Amino acid sequence: ESHAVGARRRSGCPYWLVLSIPTMWWIILSGALHNFNMYAVAAFLPAFLTRSHGLSLREAGFVSGVLLGLAGGIGLAWGGHLADRWAHSRANGRLWLGALCLLVAIPLQILALSQSPGHPVAFLLWMLPGAMMMYVYYSTVYSTIQDIVEPSLRGTAMALYFFAMYALGGALGPVGTGRLSDFFAREAAGGGPLTDAAKALGLHRAMYAVPALQLLVSLVLWAGSRTLVRDRQKLQSWMEAEAVASQQ
Repeated sequence: ESHAVGARRRSGCPYWLVLSIPTMWWIILSGALHNFNMYAVAAFLPAFLTRSHGLSLREAGFVSGVLLGLAGGIGLAWGGHLADRWAHSRANGRLWLGALCLLVAIPLQILALSQSPGHPVAFLLWMLPGAMMMYVYYSTVYSTIQDIVEPSLRGTAMALYFFAMYALGGALGPVGTGRLSDFFAREAAGGGPLTDAAKALGLHRAMYAVPALQLLVSLVLWAGSRTLVRDRQKLQSWMEAEAVASQQ
């Protein structure tokens, strides 16, 4: 820390203190939206690979695990390293990086989804870097929370953030995507029985909600970067005053 404040914090309700920081609202909103996408992909990627690209259930589960695990490991590590470098050059560098990576992921995911049925390798070649870019989000946002909240409230800040991420995003992602898939499947069936082809087409169309929603997440992070500098300066000013007061 630039200023040693120990366990001191601002007076008042800890939850309201965290929520009184404008940037936290943008970060919380981004977490709910991003986890909606991440849980939708994790829940339906195996089904998509079986329905659209002809993999067996075992193959689809294995490929999905390797893809998301590899993308997650690389994206988190690379994103964390790059986020620290960007933060040295500009105060809101981390959020800028997160927003940019999500934008880059959009065309990659659209190209992956646009591959013809029965071509899983072509799908994976585009989806792997697209998923990797999605994981960079976590490295940039988690660290940004530490920049705008005093040390003794950071656990509370993460709790509020995770609550929104999972109670809203994680819980609703699979449900929302499943409903979209069913809607498009019924539309493809034209009022007739739901064939495997109709279900495959329904899920395929529903998966396009991921890059569409990702654009919104990127815009939310950009909005958060606009308030971050002021919130960070406000915290540093408070911590400096507290550190000086503790030495008197």
